Amino acid sequence: MKKTRIVPLVLAAMTAASTLLGSPAAHAADQTLVSFGDSVWANPLGIHMLKSKFIPGADPCPRDPEGIAKQTAWKKGLDPIDYSCAGGSVRTGGVQLRDQVDHALADGTLNEATGVVIINIGFNDTYPSLFHGESEQQIRDRVIPEAVSQVNRIKEAAPNAQVKLVGYPTVTKDEHTCLFQMGNNIHTREHLPFVSYIEWLADDMLRTVAAQTETGFIDLKQATADHGMCAPDGQRWYGALFDLGQPRNMIIHPSVLGTQEIGRIIAENL
Repeated sequence: MKKTRIVPLVLAAMTAASTLLGSPAAHAADQTLVSFGDSVWANPLGIHMLKSKFIPGADPCPRDPEGIAKQTAWKKGLDPIDYSCAGGSVRTGGVQLRDQVDHALADGTLNEATGVVIINIGFNDTYPSLFHGESEQQIRDRVIPEAVSQVNRIKEAAPNAQVKLVGYPTVTKDEHTCLFQMGNNIHTREHLPFVSYIEWLADDMLRTVAAQTETGFIDLKQATADHGMCAPDGQRWYGALFDLGQPRNMIIHPSVLGTQEIGRIIAENL
């Protein structure tokens, strides 16, 4: 298969479009953790994604009941309230960050008693825009100010909360993916520098938003460097397209093991 065909396949699998808000139950009380994000945190089972798209009345934003944000909350002894949604973005498509914040404000989950807020979003603002002819600078000029605005809204609504922007975990290794993991550490290896580039770009925009809003940034790259898609079975925190060696909910998304470990790392940095 040509690289030009592989890249769109990889990117399509790394996200799932969704345009409606889910319904996190409960209102924020003391010691809550409120989270906003895309499919890296939502990470629903594929069957639930299909139901959300084709079955009337199904949850439009299904989420892993033991996802990354929830793992983080539980490890800190907090109650999780998760607004992440597969396909979410800052200002490109799906359930945008503004929509998620609006939903939290309507629910009353951002208030003076909110303990922690964590945000991981922006990957889905990169490759679709690049494919449609936007330059990196145009993407930055469109996405970063909007993200800054939403972070400031969160801080205003939850003035006592510890607010953190969280980077993305490692996906590629030396500009390579390993899309087919056959088990017993047998896998393919594809040179896809574009995937490494957008992985870096999404992280760098989050880091810039953190700096402009004077908000803490949790960098996951170093801690997850040896656990990307090409890592051995039992050490792979980011699942492959076809993966017989590491259980995961969605293709090319955090594995079950990765969800637990990434949640732990975030909690250790709060």
